[in-house]
Amino acid sequence: MTPILEVENLEVTFNPPTGEVHAVRQVSFELQAGEILGIVGESGSGKSVSMRALLGLTPTSAIVTGSVRVDGAIGSPAESADRVRKMAALVYQNPGAALNPVFTIGFQLGLAAGTTDRAALSALLEQVGLPEPERALDAYPHEYSGGMQQRAVIALALAQEPRLLVADEPTTALDVTTEAQILDLLLRLRDEHDLSIAFISHDLAVIRRISDRVIVLKDGEVVESGATEDVLSNPQEPYTQMLVAAMPGAASPRSIDEEASAPLLELSGVTVDFRRGGRERGTNRVLDGLDLSVRRGETLTLVGESGSGKSTLANAVAGLVPQTTGSITFDGIALVDPAVRKGRRKRSSTRRDVQQRLQMVFQNPLLALSPRKSISWQLHEPQRIHTARDRTERQRCIDEMIDRLELDSTLLDRRPHELSGGQAQRVVLARALLLDPEFIVFDEPTSALDVSVQAAVLDLLAELKRDLGLTYLFITHDLAVARHLADRIAVIRKGVIAELRPTEELFANPHDPYTAALLASNAALSATKVNSTALNSTPSGAQK
Repeated sequence: MTPILEVENLEVTFNPPTGEVHAVRQVSFELQAGEILGIVGESGSGKSVSMRALLGLTPTSAIVTGSVRVDGAIGSPAESADRVRKMAALVYQNPGAALNPVFTIGFQLGLAAGTTDRAALSALLEQVGLPEPERALDAYPHEYSGGMQQRAVIALALAQEPRLLVADEPTTALDVTTEAQILDLLLRLRDEHDLSIAFISHDLAVIRRISDRVIVLKDGEVVESGATEDVLSNPQEPYTQMLVAAMPGAASPRSIDEEASAPLLELSGVTVDFRRGGRERGTNRVLDGLDLSVRRGETLTLVGESGSGKSTLANAVAGLVPQTTGSITFDGIALVDPAVRKGRRKRSSTRRDVQQRLQMVFQNPLLALSPRKSISWQLHEPQRIHTARDRTERQRCIDEMIDRLELDSTLLDRRPHELSGGQAQRVVLARALLLDPEFIVFDEPTSALDVSVQAAVLDLLAELKRDLGLTYLFITHDLAVARHLADRIAVIRKGVIAELRPTEELFANPHDPYTAALLASNAALSATKVNSTALNSTPSGAQK
């Protein structure tokens, strides 16, 4: 059988002002009809660049060489790009940047599908698990959670009926139940339509579940390849072993003395309503009388499905969305004025006093960074505004922080679009930590990170909390990460807290049926994970 895609000795070289960068070196692979190829590696390893080069989506300044054979027709990457694009669709890692903010989801989906039939478009959204698909057609991207945006992007790709789907971290922003649904959907589409999939991911559990074969990239080179089960069950290369060993597992979080630890953040009766546009006017209630407190010195992890209200709660705490009713206090300071003006609560002037003490790390790093400013400027500016450090001291703090987060100092002169998703996420984390906050709200801070960097960042967060007495509100859909880091876990569903208990108690004996369903979905996915304890030794790289 002739492969639909054969790649030999693919190389991609960039020439930024800082010097030549060899992003991809001598990469070769083939993809059969109906096959799923997993592409794994750390951020900056060349995963996304390799596939974008095949689609002709690299900058014009990039030098791309090698040979590409599409359905038996051979040519250079530039000559073959049109043929690849005609049969392929791309699911981007960053769904917020892939959707146009000024058009409804239905309009954008109609352009991709070449139809205005609302029933057909609703069926596409229903296929990827979006709730109320008919209403979703009239929604704008900013009205979707990160996970819902990702599902809409997958629907846009499927609307083109491709033979090859290039999926660049398509489940990164999804909760475990939706992630399982999307993976099952992709497997079903593969079987029904003989669809080939190039699946880029840093999640080895997902790769093991969905892919037939896998290639492992490091510094732009293939270091190991083969059948997925063979590579992940018995990795031969130290780098692959390190990736396997870095998968998060159960931890023993320190207990918090409930009586000694006073609440640092308190939410009481918080309700948030959003106006609903399109054909159906009215409001959507996202948070519904929610009560929650975070004790000083603890990590409270908030978990739930996409659309449950996790990010809205984080934005309300940060003052980015106004609550309709209720109160939010930080260290006894009211963050909103009780007076209601024109249907909105007036922001308290005291919020300015706690801005440095309360920081937020956003889910979408590229949207949290200015596209026009260098990374160096974006790390200096918050310090200039909120601290008394001079430029020399600010630079010293930046150098120390990027070293702790394993970022290359050459990234400081780049713009955000020149970074990988994982690198951008670490820059946003660095920006928050540079202000020496007391309380940090993390909205999916590790979702874009590969497993080795995720392990390092989680260890760093635990170390910072211990050494500096920090308090965390940590939002995630990854229950393995939640269990690794949290002292207590709050499960949110439809804008209310369904269950709030110490971590190990919740995992051992969930009381709410919704919590039990989440844990069951997580257990099904975790059953595919590689048992890192089967390795004879843990590579030193996993402990960075």
